[in-house]
Amino acid sequence: MFLDKIRKIFLSNRNREINFKLDLSNLTNIYFISLVVFIAKSVALIIYLVSKYFSYNNGDTYLDFYIDLFCAVLCLVVCILSGAMRKSEQYVKKHHRLINAFVGLLFVLFLIWGMFASELHYIRGQQIITFYIVELCVVMFVKLRPLVSTHIILFSYAFYYFLLNYYIKPGGIDGYSFLMMSLFSAAVAIANYKMTVNNIRYKLKNEILNKSFMLIAEHDVVTRLKNRYSLNQKIPDYLQKKVCVALGDIDKFKSINDSLGHNKGDDVLKYVSDNFIEIFGKESVYRYGGDEFLVVSVSDDYDSFVRKLDDFNKKIANSDIVKDGIHCTFGSVCGEAITPIDFSNMISEADSKLYIMKDKNRN
Repeated sequence: MFLDKIRKIFLSNRNREINFKLDLSNLTNIYFISLVVFIAKSVALIIYLVSKYFSYNNGDTYLDFYIDLFCAVLCLVVCILSGAMRKSEQYVKKHHRLINAFVGLLFVLFLIWGMFASELHYIRGQQIITFYIVELCVVMFVKLRPLVSTHIILFSYAFYYFLLNYYIKPGGIDGYSFLMMSLFSAAVAIANYKMTVNNIRYKLKNEILNKSFMLIAEHDVVTRLKNRYSLNQKIPDYLQKKVCVALGDIDKFKSINDSLGHNKGDDVLKYVSDNFIEIFGKESVYRYGGDEFLVVSVSDDYDSFVRKLDDFNKKIANSDIVKDGIHCTFGSVCGEAITPIDFSNMISEADSKLYIMKDKNRN
C-alpha cells in the first residue's frame, strides 16, 4: 500500500492535455522569472561598472562581475527562447519532450549558478543564502516530474555539501541543517507539482462540463440541430450582410404523430434534419420549434437558395419512413439585416409567406 502511494507520486501518468498545460505553465513562469532576473542583474552590473569607474570600493571582485554577467546573459537567452516557444500552442503540444529537456536543463543551470555565486560568499565567511534562494525559487516556479526534480535537488545538495565542507572550508557546514533543507526543497517540489497537476485536472474537468452544458443548451435533443438559443448567439454574424432566410414545417406532421406515434414522429424529424444538414450544412439550419425549421444562408443568390429548397423536398419525397413520403412547405426571403430587429422581421416575413403557401396548398 505504501509502495503504491510512492509509485503513484513519482510515476504518475498524465494525459496530453495535462502535459500541454504544465509545459505552458513552466514556459510562462520561466519567461517572467528570467526577464525579472535579467533586469535585476543588468542593474547590478551597471552599478558595479559605475562604482568601478568612480573608484568606489564596494567589495565586489571581477569574479562577482563575471558571475552576474553570466546570469544576465543566461536569463536573456532563456527569456527569448521561452518567450518564442510559449507563443505557439501547437509547438508546445508537439514538442513535450523537448520542452521538458529544456526546462530540466534550466533547472540544473540555475542551480549551478546559485552554487558558484554562493561559493564566493562562503569563502568570504558569508552565508550561502543565494544557493537557498535560487533552489527554492526554481522549486516553486518550475514543475518537473517528482522523479526528476527530487533527484536533481538531492544530488545538488549532496554535491554542494561535499564541495563546501571538504574542499572549500572543511567542517564549516552543518550537515543536519543541509539535509533538512534538501528534504524540505524536495518535499516542496513534489507538493507544488501535485497541486499544479490537480489544479489543471480540476480546470480541464470544468471546461469539459461547461462545453457539455453549452452543447446541450445550444442544440435540440431530438434532431441535434442548433436551437433558438443558438440562433440568438449567431444573429450578430448575420447582420450587415446579404442573407437568405427560409422558415418551413413538415406537412401533415400532426397526423403522422397521431396515427403512427411520437416515436415515428421523432424519426421523421431526424430524417428531415439529416437532409437539411446534407444540403445546407449544419451551421445554417436551426430547429425553430415543433416541426418548424429555420434555414439561414449568407448569400444574395435568392434563386439558388430556392432551388436548394426544392432539391431538399425532392430528396425527402422518396423517404420510406412514411408511406406517402415527406414534404415541407417553406416561406423564404432574401435581404440585408442591419439590426437584430431587421433580422427578426425577416423571419416574421418568411413565416407569413409560409402560411400563405400552406393556404394555397390546402386549396
